[in-house]
Amino acid sequence: MTEELYKRHRPARFADIVGQESAVRTLVGFGKAGRVPHCLLLYGPKGCGKTSAARILKAKLGCADVDYKESNSAEDRGIDAVRAIMDRMMSLPMGGKCRMWILDEFHQFTRQSQEALLKPLEDTPSHVYFVLVTTDPDKLIATLRSRATEVKFGAVRPEAMRTLLDRVAAAEGIAASDELLDRVVAVADGSARKALVLLDQALCLGTDEERLAAVAAGEASSATIDLARALVKGERWPAVARVLKGLDDEPETVRRACLGYFAAVLLGGGSERAWRLITIFERAWYDGGKASMAACCWEAVNGPAK
Repeated sequence: MTEELYKRHRPARFADIVGQESAVRTLVGFGKAGRVPHCLLLYGPKGCGKTSAARILKAKLGCADVDYKESNSAEDRGIDAVRAIMDRMMSLPMGGKCRMWILDEFHQFTRQSQEALLKPLEDTPSHVYFVLVTTDPDKLIATLRSRATEVKFGAVRPEAMRTLLDRVAAAEGIAASDELLDRVVAVADGSARKALVLLDQALCLGTDEERLAAVAAGEASSATIDLARALVKGERWPAVARVLKGLDDEPETVRRACLGYFAAVLLGGGSERAWRLITIFERAWYDGGKASMAACCWEAVNGPAK
């Protein structure tokens, strides 16, 4: 299976990170001065390059894979995680110049675990580096933040995002219209990762109208896009039902994504069917859930109950 665009074009050098000039300048400056802090806190919106920057720093510091640990704090956020760090941090590197821990989504760490991490951060050996990555630094306890050197990342500006998309399109030989790329920039909301995910998703579709509609649906899954597309094309119920059976997304998320798709089709070509679908899907599905989703799709295919 072909690797997704956002993975193929993940920044490998600080110069590849778009729209984060201040943060990159700070990180590069640490390296040039030979004084990289042993605990860094990288914070900012999702998909703006924080974790990529941490991985690049790992390479710059000469940290070998055997001495490197990256964990998602949303899944591994307890005392056991801190104990594992304390058990290994005093050991010298096995394959490189240092040991490094990247703790992603660090705001998910429990308060008790954050407090337990204070001592390792205070008594960090010279060969150990910690990089805490978060979208919500206010959830970190004050004493922990005082032990970290903070580097702020921001949402990627539209002009920088468009530069990234143009660069990726050229590298991939992608034929994408200016309207599509501009729509991706607008919907991505400052997230480079989201922009590449949306572009990848859109390019799986045939016409530019379908691509624009898929982008308008935002971060919807491919199954949700398949549902919206089938309804707009007027597929018969058996085909729509097959898509519904394989759909795992939360129903209200599906409804909103489909509305975005229908609206883009309506604005793009003035489709009466898209207008009718909007009127059917405008009622929220919070109470009915999957039953409401199935009922609305049935009405979209077969018309209102008589």
